[in-house]
Amino acid sequence: MTIKSSATKNLAIGLSALAVAATTASATLTMDLRASGVTGTGVLTNSKNVTMEAAGGTITFQVWAQVTGAAGMTGIQSVSGSIMSSSLAPAASATGAMSTSTATSPFNNGNVAGVTAELTADTVGDVGSTSTSLLTNYIKYRKDPNGGGEQIGGAGTFYSTGTAPGGATINTIAGGFEFLMGTATLTLSAFNATALNMNWVKPVVTSVANRGTMAVWVDGGVAKNGNTNFAEYLVNSTAVTITAAVPEPSAFGMVLVGALGLVGFRRMGFRRIA
Repeated sequence: MTIKSSATKNLAIGLSALAVAATTASATLTMDLRASGVTGTGVLTNSKNVTMEAAGGTITFQVWAQVTGAAGMTGIQSVSGSIMSSSLAPAASATGAMSTSTATSPFNNGNVAGVTAELTADTVGDVGSTSTSLLTNYIKYRKDPNGGGEQIGGAGTFYSTGTAPGGATINTIAGGFEFLMGTATLTLSAFNATALNMNWVKPVVTSVANRGTMAVWVDGGVAKNGNTNFAEYLVNSTAVTITAAVPEPSAFGMVLVGALGLVGFRRMGFRRIA
């Protein structure tokens, strides 16, 4: 009996340790790009799928920062990155341009709208940068570090948190909260692509100072930054996918039935005359 009790106790301790490790490992900042609206000839199926006619249209994107971690203060102060396009095979045939990004309050304090440019060589514009040294041209969402929201231990930087949003638009998610950081639009002037992906891309800067300021957040009451916690700054791998619209099969059927009926009518009329 003693042996069984010890084994059970050891198993419980082991499972507890694994649970703690899993909780610690899940502490992350994850950026999530979503489609929130379409004008023109497009159709918004859901936040990750848009159908677009050849004539194109304008898609509005929302940028969300999801912060998860151990129990305690969880929130975001600032984050930098880009919004880029990448085509799926076969290669996209599309022409379009991204707008600069509009930061959503309270992340519009010292924010940077980003610079529009062709960063992925696919004829669809992007916004941000591929610089390895400076964050200057990247999109940056930043909350006032001197007020509003919550501080660690009541001193230092102010964060927008789940318990003190400071005016931010937030949602509760598994293990934490998500914060609406900003918006941007993509206007497609032509679109005949099989599929085109749009997603948030984290900066590729390598200097310690700049990498440290690419993201500042807090989870479980612990301050994090892009340099010390670079591996915890993630991007949702599910991109927004834009696909070309396919005419409804029923439309082809209607045309075919009409054409066959017309042919039959003409044949009948010819025989009667004869």
